[in-house]
Amino acid sequence: MSALFPTQTAGWTEGPPGPLRVEGDGSETMNQSGYSLPEVLVALFILSLAILGVAPMFVLAITNTSVGADASAANAVAVEYMETLRAVDFETLVDGGSLDSDATGYSETAGDFDVRWTVEDNVTPSGTKLITVLARSNTGSRRTATLSLVRGR
Repeated sequence: MSALFPTQTAGWTEGPPGPLRVEGDGSETMNQSGYSLPEVLVALFILSLAILGVAPMFVLAITNTSVGADASAANAVAVEYMETLRAVDFETLVDGGSLDSDATGYSETAGDFDVRWTVEDNVTPSGTKLITVLARSNTGSRRTATLSLVRGR
């Protein structure tokens, strides 16, 4: 018999009858690895607070990205029309148009945008024209871009 099992004089014949129990005064320490349940719960609580604190920033970032994309789209449409008007011969640019309402010959629809422009003659300096282009979303969002250009001969 080995030293782990008491001899027959202690009342055992082949070994302990069930789980081995170690009794002592509690001063012995056992080496254990891992975390206890309270430690894990506290760590999860702290992690959840951090995530809740950061979550609104993600929502704000997504919203701002969307607004920026809308503004870029409106600006791209306005630039396209401004470039088209710059390509027109100076003498054929006729004074007129309105940014507030559709004027025949001075407004169009381009995809999700209503585009209006004005041409003003006799602006300072003399011999120039002021061209203003407004691109406004027709889908209900507030996407708007306005560009102005003073063009000479």
